[in-house]
Amino acid sequence: MIKYILAIFSISIMFGITASKVFAASDPVLNGTTDATVNLTGGASGLSIAAAPNFNFGKSEISSVATTLTSSGTASDGSAIAAQVSDARGTGEGWDLRVSLGSPFKLSDSEGGHLLNGAVLKLRTKTATSTGTGQAPGTLVNELTLNAASQSSVRADVGQGMGTWSMPYTNATLMVPAGNYIGDYTATINWSLTDAPQK
Repeated sequence: MIKYILAIFSISIMFGITASKVFAASDPVLNGTTDATVNLTGGASGLSIAAAPNFNFGKSEISSVATTLTSSGTASDGSAIAAQVSDARGTGEGWDLRVSLGSPFKLSDSEGGHLLNGAVLKLRTKTATSTGTGQAPGTLVNELTLNAASQSSVRADVGQGMGTWSMPYTNATLMVPAGNYIGDYTATINWSLTDAPQK
């Protein structure tokens, strides 16, 4: 609020005649403050997995020794993508992105239904990036060997991971031992997100 101060003086002279004059204050107040407010509520999306990668290890010949194949995280159209976690709750509670092997590599029933025995699938991620200004997740497991147990891959502790964060899972590897059947093998990967960090 900008304030102006006015001073009024009265001067009395003989015969009882009174004259009045108005003067501006010698040191007027020319600055002030106002308020700006905003009320933010939790986003409709809350806490969610916005994206998760598929992995295609391509084609390889059966060998008499173990073979290690490499893949980048890809979408169904073959383009590289990252796992993305969106936290629009605005509470800073943190989160835990977990991953497990839902079902092992296996041939379709029409191809005999054989398992890819001894296969070892490893996922790798090194960075978490965001277009926002939130504090980054504090824990990234750089290399994770998948199995049936749910394992923490990226964890945001309290005050971390707010906004949308992308974690590229590049250079995933699949070790294929010798002695397996030919065919197209498929496995499923389970991604889950808990609404508070777990140790």
